[in-house]
Amino acid sequence: DIFEGAAVSLSNKADFDGLSLTKQELERVVYAFDLYEPLYSYVSLENCMVRGRNGIVKDVEMAYYYDKTTHSKMTSAAVSEADKIIAKVTPAMSDYEVLKLFHDEIITRCVYDKTAQNRNFMYGVLVDGRATCTGYAKTFQYLCNRVGIENTCVFGNAGGEGHMWNMVKLDGEWYEVDTTWDDTTLDELDDEIFYEFFLVDTAKMSDRQLFDYNYNKPVAYGKKYYYYNVTGTYAQSTADLKTVIKNALKNAIKENKDCAQAMCADRAIVEAVADLSDSGELFYIVLEVEKETGYTFNKSEMKYYTLENANMILITF
Repeated sequence: DIFEGAAVSLSNKADFDGLSLTKQELERVVYAFDLYEPLYSYVSLENCMVRGRNGIVKDVEMAYYYDKTTHSKMTSAAVSEADKIIAKVTPAMSDYEVLKLFHDEIITRCVYDKTAQNRNFMYGVLVDGRATCTGYAKTFQYLCNRVGIENTCVFGNAGGEGHMWNMVKLDGEWYEVDTTWDDTTLDELDDEIFYEFFLVDTAKMSDRQLFDYNYNKPVAYGKKYYYYNVTGTYAQSTADLKTVIKNALKNAIKENKDCAQAMCADRAIVEAVADLSDSGELFYIVLEVEKETGYTFNKSEMKYYTLENANMILITF
């Protein structure tokens, strides 16, 4: 509370005198603050100066990225943009639908950019439209906080570098969300939103190493709300592939998208789509979808892609 109070008011000092607070305990406080307070990420934690004696902290000389006037303007601008997203939430929407809205809005509005000046802030995502994982995660967290969905940020190593993502609780079960990794950088699919890391279990993140200050990080076991399960676009065997592709095309039409996505349990299933294409069965799946939905594809422009780093099938149209 003391540290947050200083941060919110942009005070020069956070006073801990008389609390017998050790530096190690203070570090836990500061890291917890960084994981749970998305709106105040403008505190320059690495530049804060701790003062004390005999291992006991007296106070912290606070450091910020910008002056009070600039911070105030940036916060107001970011919150104003967040308000526009929150305004799209309706009473009829489920928590799943709300989280998907937040996920999609962040990815639509922002481009991953390590050089962006405000890359670690919600302002970078919602106003500048350029940020890194910290900005993505903090924005998702802030939006979840606004609608009362329990959540936390997570810090660790992913893909060989430091990374931040999110966790949310749905129907009593935890799920992991990585909006950054769902923001594709593929030139030919630049506007596409992926869902490979939207509401997944912790097993999906097994190659990530957590930093040791992720205090009390829950484990995600939930599978019910994984996007590809919800949409019937997850193929667990080659026998599922035709139905899954059909569902993927229908889902893309329903969501007014020009790219259908399907996820596969393993690489063998992904590679089986080539057989469907070579045999002409893929064409007949498209015809079936047209008959069932009344939608007409520009079949001469349709292409399918398989991604090397994900067991995913994409069909553009």
